[in-house]
Amino acid sequence: MAKFRHVYTDFWEDANVTEEMTPEDKLFYLYLLTNPSTTQIGIYQITKKRVAFELGYSMESVNSLFDRFINYHKVIRYNPETREIAIKNWGKYNLNRGGKPVIDCITKELKEVKDQTLILYIAEHVSNDSIKPLFDSYDETRYEADNDSCNDSSNHTSHDTDTTRGQKEKEKEKEKEYKESRDSSRKTGSKEYAPSSIYYKMAERLYERILKNNPEHKEPNYQKWADDFRKLVEIDQRNPEKVIRMIDWAQSNEFWHTNILSPDKLRKQWDRLKLEVVREAKGGKPGGRIPERHRSDNSRDKDYSSGRKHLLG
Repeated sequence: MAKFRHVYTDFWEDANVTEEMTPEDKLFYLYLLTNPSTTQIGIYQITKKRVAFELGYSMESVNSLFDRFINYHKVIRYNPETREIAIKNWGKYNLNRGGKPVIDCITKELKEVKDQTLILYIAEHVSNDSIKPLFDSYDETRYEADNDSCNDSSNHTSHDTDTTRGQKEKEKEKEKEYKESRDSSRKTGSKEYAPSSIYYKMAERLYERILKNNPEHKEPNYQKWADDFRKLVEIDQRNPEKVIRMIDWAQSNEFWHTNILSPDKLRKQWDRLKLEVVREAKGGKPGGRIPERHRSDNSRDKDYSSGRKHLLG
């Protein structure tokens, strides 16, 4: 366990931090950089349950944060099977000094990493000439292992390896296409949102809820909706979890489900909707229980008050 970790003051001058991250994001990022599980190499094991416990967040909040940092901010990678996390710029700020004790520690920690693709992810941002070869060697090892597998294994195994490589190539191609689209959008001054981003998913969620009330509702411009949700979260400082809950609440309300038909309308009516939720929670006239078509078989007999409490929290 490390006794301390360096956090450069440049952290607070980074445009991605100051302009793109919410206060909740900044706390989460500092936690990832300084928690007791951190290592010298920037790759360590940690469970989402532990993150939730140490930060005092719900599992839903933690899952939302991981999703934002992986798909929107793109500053971490996480393997849910090995429970390993890698911090993208760790090498840039924490692996700039060599020396035998440091190299010995790095060598030991690299051997303990289960998902070696995370090592290559960190290696991209390591500039120290004495440390970078330690990371790069895992790329060569993987290449040699692939060759041995092709030479010694059966045709079936070779086919599996080729399939895996093909999938990786497709993923790289998709990433390339998205970056090209994003760069094009930047030139025109607009933002481009990946389907995996939290704001795009919010747009999809609202449309899905609208369809349950009106199956013939016209499909929206998801990019515009995603940008409106970004404004709701980043400019208006609304908690992403509460935004998602408000989407569900509004679309289950007998009055508001016909009025909140876009994130822009949700943004404009937020304060009024919040008052409605407060009034219901205090025992006022309810705006409507969840219609049967919105309920799962396991939740039809449950009251919606718990959802209102979350919105007020």
